[in-house]
Amino acid sequence: MKILCYQGTPYSGDVDVNLNTIETTAKAASLLNVDVLVFPECFITGYNIGRQVLELAQELSGNAIKALQKIAMESAVSIVTGFPEREGEQVFNSAIAINSKGKIVGHHRKVFLFGGEEKEVFSAGESFNVFELNGYQCGLSICYD
Repeated sequence: MKILCYQGTPYSGDVDVNLNTIETTAKAASLLNVDVLVFPECFITGYNIGRQVLELAQELSGNAIKALQKIAMESAVSIVTGFPEREGEQVFNSAIAINSKGKIVGHHRKVFLFGGEEKEVFSAGESFNVFELNGYQCGLSICYD
């Protein structure tokens, strides 16, 4: 399996710009026959955005995730990325794995939050899960996990 880890910095607070970066990178990765493209923690919104994360948090069934699913299908590249996830009143520091057919195959909420600011903004996840991606058993963790 050919994996490409994108180590660039997202544009803080601009979901559309960051989705465009993912799309552009996925198209390039496809030309290089990359199987899985991995982006950093909270890439969809940027990480150091303080309480603005509460406004930008995405639902798992929301438009940003649907856009990621479309990008994965169109590029035929699996995508793993971090994003702040909203579920009701709670916000989680989450990661998602989407296969090249656009299906969500993995989802993780950061269990071990780091420092006071993360604990003020995010709720902690409760588990670690295993899923299949491109025929491999995989799991997700985020930074301090």
